Amino acid sequence: MRISLSQTTNRLALTAELSDDDRALAGKARLARRTATFNLPEEYNWELTHPDLLALAGLITFYPWIGNTLDLPFPVSRVFAETVNAVTNISLPNYSAHIPKRVTGPGSRPGLSFSAGVDSMAALALMPDDTAPVFTLRAPAPDGAHSLYKADVALYAISEMAKAGKHVHIVESDHEWVRDPVGFAVDPAPAVPLILVADKLNLDSIAFGTIAESSYATGKGKWTEYKDRVVYHRWRDLFEAVGLGSYNVTAGISEIGTSSIVRTSKFGYLAQSCIRGIPGRPCLACAKCFRKSLITASLSGEWPDKAQVSRMMAYRTVKAFLEPAPIRFEIILASGMASYDGDDPLLLALQSRVGAKEHDVSFTHSWYPPAMDLIPARYRESSIKAANRYLPKMTSKQIEDFRSFDNSSLIESKKDDVEQFRAILDINAKRPETTK
Repeated sequence: MRISLSQTTNRLALTAELSDDDRALAGKARLARRTATFNLPEEYNWELTHPDLLALAGLITFYPWIGNTLDLPFPVSRVFAETVNAVTNISLPNYSAHIPKRVTGPGSRPGLSFSAGVDSMAALALMPDDTAPVFTLRAPAPDGAHSLYKADVALYAISEMAKAGKHVHIVESDHEWVRDPVGFAVDPAPAVPLILVADKLNLDSIAFGTIAESSYATGKGKWTEYKDRVVYHRWRDLFEAVGLGSYNVTAGISEIGTSSIVRTSKFGYLAQSCIRGIPGRPCLACAKCFRKSLITASLSGEWPDKAQVSRMMAYRTVKAFLEPAPIRFEIILASGMASYDGDDPLLLALQSRVGAKEHDVSFTHSWYPPAMDLIPARYRESSIKAANRYLPKMTSKQIEDFRSFDNSSLIESKKDDVEQFRAILDINAKRPETTK
């Protein structure tokens, strides 16, 4: 693949030209568009940006469809070219030993891939005051495309934060439309705008709102060592090759923990993870809304009424989310439902289905100490102090429970409950009051 760059005013375009060894279809992801554009800050000039940053931005944007070689119209450092080849087997032939590796100067700071959701806002609360949050504003759908995405919540939060003196940089981009179905090409794709402005903002590291269920795979049902996973060390190595440390401050914190953090953090009241609703009014019809609403209820003790629960569980997307065994992020449902003591038959059925009273996952309310060892040393102590202000550290017993988490035996023992729960979901979905 060859990637070219062009700039008009502050609009940067990355355009991919496929070669014989590239692929237009990677799994279920089709390369729908071959140009991605970014509306960057005023006075941005890609020619003043370190070439390794530009190369990494292009690599991430088109990664699934790149074959054996990535050709660029400018040379990169030998360090970056060798790192890319070592971790991805992709060759970058245009490199120079005379181009030094990117390093940051005095006053460097971390950047955060910011969404204004719960996990992202929790990460911001744990990071230094000079952290630069960057929000990627998805460009409107191109002709013929459709999306339920709304940026209203994030833009409102950003506006309110600005009034309180916290500036969030906004980069409008259409790079999610490169992929069909629409979305980010690979896990670190939300950070492409941060990579492009890393020199301008003097960034030395990049953070995401990655939670423990994603980093340690407990959301999939079984604990896995994060630092041994390809998704961690591949991108860590590539980011470090361009002078950007991997600052995953929430990687050892559960979704329960991030929800606890935003309840008392400075801007936490603005956090809303639904991308289909409007400020203060999530759609309550998607799986994320359902999960987040139960987490909030478990922490506040204020549970949704029976009619609302029935409506949510009747929505096609929520019903489809709840039917598999295991449910994605089932550990969160088990943790949240453990405190439920009401009489709603649907919530009681869910509580039984996920074994909330049988499976102790109380470690989700604490932070995992070894995860802090993975963030840059210069930010480690302050991040630990910040985490301690909001959450307790896991005890030795909780660490053991976390590391040994595997709900496969629970799922096996719950086969009858799973079928019964699916039947309950079907009955609820057909009730007259939920089908209006």
